[in-house]
Amino acid sequence: MKSLLFSAVLFLFFFTAAFSQRNFAPLGAEWKFEGYMEGCCNYKWFKVESEVEIGGKFCGVVRRYAWDHLANDFSFADDSLIVWEENGRVFFYDDLPAPQGTQQFYLLCDFNLQTGDTLEFFVPHNADAFSIWDESYQSSDGALRGPFRNLITGTDTVTAPGSGTALKRLYHFPLDEWPPAIRTMETVVQRIGSLEGLAGSDGGIIPNDGSTFICYQDSAVQLFNPFFNGCDFLSAVREQQVAAPFHIYPNPVTGGILHFESDYSGMDPKNLRIRMFDMMGREVKTLSFAAQIDVSDLRKGFYFMAVEGQAGRVFGAKIIVM
Repeated sequence: MKSLLFSAVLFLFFFTAAFSQRNFAPLGAEWKFEGYMEGCCNYKWFKVESEVEIGGKFCGVVRRYAWDHLANDFSFADDSLIVWEENGRVFFYDDLPAPQGTQQFYLLCDFNLQTGDTLEFFVPHNADAFSIWDESYQSSDGALRGPFRNLITGTDTVTAPGSGTALKRLYHFPLDEWPPAIRTMETVVQRIGSLEGLAGSDGGIIPNDGSTFICYQDSAVQLFNPFFNGCDFLSAVREQQVAAPFHIYPNPVTGGILHFESDYSGMDPKNLRIRMFDMMGREVKTLSFAAQIDVSDLRKGFYFMAVEGQAGRVFGAKIIVM
């Protein structure tokens, strides 16, 4: 009896350890994005709410929550993604029943790759639900897609605040041609995955297509875009909906000069400063406030701009530099 009890306890220990040792998508992990959309606002929230064992592989089940404009809050969307990691390689499970699905695991991303390597990967049948795109732009026909090929053009590291954990970052470039299809992970961070949504995005003319990585957190690591209020996502979302005290133009910026108009409403312009961030949240420019600023030194793409006073941020906007 004691031997049987010991065996049961030992099995439970190893079973629990197998789940807890998964670095990608551990239980409770959350990703938050603002995706591409014509208008406002395509906010997405992915969370690992359960775990499942499939063929001896211990997987995380990622659920999707979508922004409800009427309720001004998130609501559960009937989408899930089953993921499994082994030695820095992340796979997803094609869970559709036959004949639509294969019920097999497919490679999604690989944190072990180096500059010059090529990633060959697939995306699941519901890839658009887990990408940065507005669902009205979905290109999926309800089936597994791929293989797609991305070239790794560079790697570096990003440090997670608080824990000080150094995470490898990989930059991807699509090698496929349009048509028939392009899929890219663009920027992938170890433990977190693609910053363009868990399933990446269709290739666009402008890098990132306006998508925004806002936050990732689990029990050990947190990484967030400093343009937002950390991982307090509801506060971050609602902050962006506050009426703007400034009018900026032109946006997109085509001549290198961005103009501001405002009645300043009790603010002293001499106490204001402008900070600009890229889509990864890296600060790329800081300057004193002026009625017009020169952004010609910035590369083409999307940027966050924050106007800050002595009491904190008074205005925030996303701009495009062409």
